[in-house]
Amino acid sequence: MRRCGGVVITVVQHAISALRLAPVLLCTMDTLSAAVTDIMVMDVKAGDGEGGSPAPCHDCACARFPLYRGCLDGHAECVDALCRVGSDVNAAPPSGVTPLFICCQLGHLRIAKSLSMYGASRHFELTEFGNIAGLRRRRRIRTAEEQVRLSEEQGLASDGERPALLEWLIESRDWCTPLHHLELLSYARALAQLHAGASLHVRAHDEAPSPLDMARARPDGPVAQLLLRASQPWSPATHSIYPLEAQRFARTLLWLGVGLAASLPDKDASFVPWMDVWLEFVVPAAIEWESGRGCS
Repeated sequence: MRRCGGVVITVVQHAISALRLAPVLLCTMDTLSAAVTDIMVMDVKAGDGEGGSPAPCHDCACARFPLYRGCLDGHAECVDALCRVGSDVNAAPPSGVTPLFICCQLGHLRIAKSLSMYGASRHFELTEFGNIAGLRRRRRIRTAEEQVRLSEEQGLASDGERPALLEWLIESRDWCTPLHHLELLSYARALAQLHAGASLHVRAHDEAPSPLDMARARPDGPVAQLLLRASQPWSPATHSIYPLEAQRFARTLLWLGVGLAASLPDKDASFVPWMDVWLEFVVPAAIEWESGRGCS
């Protein structure tokens, strides 16, 4: 009874401590909320008479998108952390301004690379406004490269990386999967992509490079080496980097081979040679990388 009483007292003490911390936590949340709500999309007027940039988000819809704060302030680590936990890199308020659009305006090269690796679209569907405030004019598609050039022409402040950003956008124009981003992709995420069945051969078009082409062109680095190993036929050495479905299929084939070997008339003498042939020829032929039963 005394022990139960001690437990109850401990629980009550923790509850009182939590209640004392509640005002501090609420204050912190209010401060964070105020900082996020303060995010406004910049209203930049184009001088070519062809329509301005997207107007400010007056209803602060962009406050719902935490990636905006990291992109506006240039916090690459924060953006990486938000992307890793599944933040929508293409989320945008009615103006159509996405996090990558902000990076193109401000010249944040490192953040733009990270957003691209997580699937950020390079085509912005923007709501443009005329000279009368609040008058919706039309929607217009603009590419990331066009936005960088426009921001440079308008003389927007940047961190000095806008020319390098434009050069990288042109170089990576045909990169369409996370595996194309060899320089940024971590080994763990590349392995997770392979386990999920990501293709080494996907291309944006016939003349564009595939992830495997890029790994062969730049074989240095753990991720490139991983992709090169994954391109090899299945074997016990490459089993762990194949898609999980292919791994399960390989285990099924292995048990089938063991069962067949055990049914041979002279199984004691034939078991090892049989399994050698089974592992070297039968299982690799049965597992088709990407389009086979094990990767479907």
